[in-house]
Amino acid sequence: MMLFEDPTYLIIAFAVFAVLNVVTIRDILKNKNLSKRQRNNYIWLQFGLPIIGAIIYFSEKSDKSLHLKK
Repeated sequence: MMLFEDPTYLIIAFAVFAVLNVVTIRDILKNKNLSKRQRNNYIWLQFGLPIIGAIIYFSEKSDKSLHLKK
């Protein structure tokens, strides 16, 4: 996995991922066949864990970049 010097690409990717999941979460909440517990589990898997992962990624060491030597 290649990590970038500038985290802008990662921030954009996390934002796009979150926006795309809003539609999925809306569909999950409208589904009457799922129990409340199943709905909550799906929401955490689709939305919560990626955001927690992003927070952990950016809160750890500030030097996460890959330095390529020529």
